[in-house]
Amino acid sequence: MKGGMARWRRGAAGGLSGEQAEALAAAAGACAGELVTTVAFYPIQLVKCRLQAAIRGSTDAYAYSGLLHGIGCVFKEEGILGLFGGISPVMVQVMTIRRNKILCLCNFRFL
Repeated sequence: MKGGMARWRRGAAGGLSGEQAEALAAAAGACAGELVTTVAFYPIQLVKCRLQAAIRGSTDAYAYSGLLHGIGCVFKEEGILGLFGGISPVMVQVMTIRRNKILCLCNFRFL
């Protein structure tokens, strides 16, 4: 088992050149960073959007007095998954954009 893992690690770059492997590693690192950032700040973004969409005095609008109150209400009413509802399309968008930016930067810096 150990020998198989060592062979896999040596061939992990898949025969890419040094520059291509560097670009791939940079894109993977950028996507990982965006993943962590988006997951950490998505509940804040969710409540911010709900606060912006609320109409003062309306009974069907979200009745949050502020950011922390909004996060608490969402957690109480919808649970932990309510804080991350709708995060999938955001993750696809953010990671695709970040990956493309990094790959373009790495490919065009040699022109």
